[in-house]
Amino acid sequence: PVQICISLATAIAVFIFARVRARWYIKNEEKVMRINNYIDALGLGAFAVSGVRMCLLGYADKGAFMAIMMGVLTAVGGGAVRDVCLRDIPFIFRKRIYAAAALAGASVYYLCAQVLLPHDVKWQTVSALIGLMTVLLIRVVATVFKLNFPKAIAFSKISKE
Repeated sequence: PVQICISLATAIAVFIFARVRARWYIKNEEKVMRINNYIDALGLGAFAVSGVRMCLLGYADKGAFMAIMMGVLTAVGGGAVRDVCLRDIPFIFRKRIYAAAALAGASVYYLCAQVLLPHDVKWQTVSALIGLMTVLLIRVVATVFKLNFPKAIAFSKISKE
């Protein structure tokens, strides 16, 4: 209940602030989108790491593949469901190097937490930060340099006859 109350209070505060400062938001849309991108990258990393961690806590015997895939699914799944419910193309298919960043961060966290670093609480925290920073770094680099994966078909370049 505490986390839900904090989430609701934050959502309401952001909505009210955006409503009151609508002109500022419109005038500074690029800056707002850049800030949102960094916050989104942090959230993506946090969910990727926590998905791996929860899988390791409950199903450690299932192996690396299962833990890493649960991290990726945790990171991108909720947003994909949201977009499908809104009849929109899921964000993970539109945004630069999104699911791949979650995959990299989840993999790095798994390697650090299970293979490279000791298994005590302090090192688990260090592993989580390394995984999160991996996602953040990939997303920021992809955004700054406008990196995208190649597309099999460039639908925008096909003439409509």
